[in-house]
Amino acid sequence: MAQIDFDLARYIAHRKGRVLQRARDGAAYGFSREIRHRRNLVALRPVAFAIDATSRRWKGSAKDDLIAASSEVSTVQHPRLFACLERAAATLGIEHCPPIYVSDESAPVGAWVLGTDDDSLIYIHPQWLDAQSDGELLSLMGRCLGYVQNNLVPYTTALYYLEHDAFFFVRWIVTPAILALKAWAKRADISCDRAGLIAVQNTGISVASILRSSGQFTGPLDYENLGTSGVEITGPAGELLRENAHLRHRIEALHVFSKTYLYSQLTGAADPSGLPTDKADAMVAELLSS
Repeated sequence: MAQIDFDLARYIAHRKGRVLQRARDGAAYGFSREIRHRRNLVALRPVAFAIDATSRRWKGSAKDDLIAASSEVSTVQHPRLFACLERAAATLGIEHCPPIYVSDESAPVGAWVLGTDDDSLIYIHPQWLDAQSDGELLSLMGRCLGYVQNNLVPYTTALYYLEHDAFFFVRWIVTPAILALKAWAKRADISCDRAGLIAVQNTGISVASILRSSGQFTGPLDYENLGTSGVEITGPAGELLRENAHLRHRIEALHVFSKTYLYSQLTGAADPSGLPTDKADAMVAELLSS
């Protein structure tokens, strides 16, 4: 019989190494203001308690509950989504891709990355899956993997359960934790939108995916116009943007990142005239504060 060499300490070190490597990779494109904001989040007792509570619940029954009511994506089930996830992971350099599940129709509409730093999954509602073209879906998978690569999963998980299943939290932490995590999430959107753009390498398609994910589920979208900074967007998408300031800021921020030297490097066509990342981050921070 073959012997199995299992060293628990080495296994734990390997898992921790994967998490640290993701943090290093993500920091290359991550929005610096998000990283700074996140460091302050854990000092807030309601947020720290919420993250601890959701982590314990995830290791208990929460993960199994989600899986039981979902279908796992594979080359057989939802092959289009599976291919997009694999391609996004390869482009972003993520070696260990989390599993992805499609929820049933009764679940909250959205796409989330839930779990802990070393045990996560992607959870997507079929409405989001059906609404997006292959390119838009590739960008969406890149955005989801951005949460993994930047080690944001515990925070998104806490916010998800605070908003959708808050009964098991101590009551006094719910409102302050939601407010703090929502403020952080707006900055996290910037980092993860960048991951989506890196995955698809087309600004118009990436913007279209953000719009689809924000409610523009039907109708054609003009990728060329969406990919051009300063062009007025008309129709239902334009109405959506007029009603949602943060959505406008996300799209403007993505246009800024598309002009950076870093993005040109990551897409294989380094442009020395591109914006420095710190300057781009300062421009985006000003956008978010307006």
